Parts: sequence; C-alpha cells; structure tokens
Amino acid sequence: MNVPVVDVYEAMVVAVAQVGREISGVDHALRDAIAHVAQAIAWIETRDPEPAAVRFAAHRAYLGVLGVGHALVGRPGAAPAAAAVDAVLDALAPHVSGADRALRRVLIDADPLRRISCG
Repeated sequence: MNVPVVDVYEAMVVAVAQVGREISGVDHALRDAIAHVAQAIAWIETRDPEPAAVRFAAHRAYLGVLGVGHALVGRPGAAPAAAAVDAVLDALAPHVSGADRALRRVLIDADPLRRISCG
C-alpha cells in the first residue's frame, strides 16, 4: 500500500529536528530535505502532473531525505528519526528510479555494492 508523502512528511521533520540539534550536519540536511520534499509533494499531488516533473522533484526529494538518513546511521537515540526517514523514503519510492532506491540500500541499509541491483 502506497502511503502519500504528505502523510509521513511532518512526522519526519519533527522526529529529525528533535535529534538533529545534537548531530552535526543534520540540521542543514533537514532544511534541504524540507524544501525538496515540499516541492515533490506539490508535483505528486497535482491533478494532472507532468511525469518528468514528478520524477525530477521526487528524485531531488529522495536524495535530500537520503542525506538526512545517512547522517543518522549509527547515531545513539536516532532510531525514531531514522524510522520517520524510512517512511518518507518508502512513500517517495514509487516515484524514483531503481538507481535511487539502490543508493538507499548503500547509504542507509549498508548493503555491499556487489549485491545491489538497480532494477
């Protein structure tokens, strides 16, 4: 079941902001992700969206959220924020490429590159 991005976006912002004050670089990454996710939501929820615009906006949002998630990997106390990041990535996944999803597995899930397929 696809969850709309807007339904999980706010929870991510709040959860990451709570732990981001204590983790270097998270606040900047979060502001970047906020801007890109907001733009992606606007394109995804447009009545007759331009497919290329949706893909581009979702790609930028996905990479922004990946940056946040990567900064949280292995940080003590960051599990709720990481779960919120995962929810946003899952919601954006239908709108991005296999290469974007593979990058998630490398940066956040720590899968070895030799096992990753972009398909």
